[in-house]
Amino acid sequence: MTERRRPIDDPEILELLREEPELLAIADAIAATQRAGRRRRLPARALALAAVVATALVAVSVVELTGRGPSLAERALAAIGDGRVVHLVATRDEGQQLLVDLRDGTARPIRITVETWFDSESGEARTTTRRDGALVADSLSRAEAPAPTMPPIPPDPAIAAFVRDYRDALARGEARIVRRSELDGVRVVWLVLSPSRGRTDEVALNEETNLPVAFRLGVSGELAGDLWRVLVSGSKARVAGDFAPSPTAGGPNAGRVGDEHAVSLAEAARLLRGRALWPGRDPAGLQLRRIQAQTLTRSFAGGPSEKSAGLALLYRNEAGASVEIREALDPEPAYGFTEGRLTLGFAPIPEEDALVLVMVGSNGSIWLGQFHRASVYVTIRGSSRHLVVEVASALRPIR
Repeated sequence: MTERRRPIDDPEILELLREEPELLAIADAIAATQRAGRRRRLPARALALAAVVATALVAVSVVELTGRGPSLAERALAAIGDGRVVHLVATRDEGQQLLVDLRDGTARPIRITVETWFDSESGEARTTTRRDGALVADSLSRAEAPAPTMPPIPPDPAIAAFVRDYRDALARGEARIVRRSELDGVRVVWLVLSPSRGRTDEVALNEETNLPVAFRLGVSGELAGDLWRVLVSGSKARVAGDFAPSPTAGGPNAGRVGDEHAVSLAEAARLLRGRALWPGRDPAGLQLRRIQAQTLTRSFAGGPSEKSAGLALLYRNEAGASVEIREALDPEPAYGFTEGRLTLGFAPIPEEDALVLVMVGSNGSIWLGQFHRASVYVTIRGSSRHLVVEVASALRPIR
């Protein structure tokens, strides 16, 4: 007896539709029709694959969103709940902000975690932001005007869009299934929200729980920004404490460089109570071009200004590579430290000999590193990541 050969026998397609017998049957029928016609323009495998993909996208969206029983949209709405306050905790890595261990040169992205409570009736939203676990911002915004407390870091647009639009899009039927995949070892269904309104935000739902596990923003039909992983999502009744931000830290909020003048290396050694640092005369193939003593001013909200001393050293080579080192005995706003506790990129000042590194110029043209060593707070601006790390690692007391 001759074994009947099914129209689709490609293992990749069979695996794709392993759990979709109805779609597999439809694809089989299409592939059989195409083979009977013996079209020469495309091989049977390509025709079958195209049919499978097209059929799957249409059938899955129609059957799962509008089929018998609770639709996917209804299950997703039930999973997140109908409480007045949407509560979200999401996290991602900061791709352009790194933490470098100057002892061994290892680097990793700084992780940002955002927690938001959004009152769907009043429009109020409280957002806390943590970087590497340290609270760096906590603010309350209202529909009519923002009321920040700690540093006013704008909420990521993807976060704002999710807490405001996710439930509404599901309730309006403005959610379309686009694909299935695995994410972090979990089977997920990807939805596009509100495509008819010009939005293309994507949300990945856990196939078992119907809860969001990730999302990202869509702008003008294109995905934008990084993928946020969801740690907590749901809704609840309003609790007053959820909308009570932490008090302001009260550190210096502004600073500037005032008088500055050239000094010798011997004079620089006596600055900063004898703790001034340098990397030598010619680190990384650069030459010392300028040493300056600077007068720094830092200001406090509603309070007096204070003055302190700073030191600036400039290195450059003939090819145009350069590094500027600025240092003081306190984390000065004039040198890019915020409120005496954060770096320029709103990351917490790291432990000694750990460097926060961020790209501030396009195409890697300018890098900024900030850290502290021996009670000296240092900001290094360089023309490459490698130069900033190498110079920071080489810093030692001026003798």
